[in-house]
Amino acid sequence: MTLQTMRAFLSTDVSLSNEQILTYYSKRWAIETYFRTMKSNFSFNGYQIRSTVAIKRFWTLLSFTAMFCSVTGHGDILTGLRSWQNKKAESRIEFVYYEAKAGTQLDLIKNQLQAA
Repeated sequence: MTLQTMRAFLSTDVSLSNEQILTYYSKRWAIETYFRTMKSNFSFNGYQIRSTVAIKRFWTLLSFTAMFCSVTGHGDILTGLRSWQNKKAESRIEFVYYEAKAGTQLDLIKNQLQAA
């Protein structure tokens, strides 16, 4: 065992055995990483909602989106998210290409993409 592989787990419940602490921690770890993913990739921490109903609705939408990304990413939320982000980028590029090919003015394309 090296210093890089050593881990320390603390618990305020002194009645728990080492195995119980590790079991609880391993279950909790999945929850922590899920919330970190939701905050950093799905902007969960970017909204300030005050009503309980709005929070529940927003959380429901985020949970559905995460589930959808997980299914399309073959079990990995971030793989699914990256796939949809790539598809969106490809769609925008195709839109610009076909509009330019049709002779649409650049200012109009920018306006349609809300980039102007």
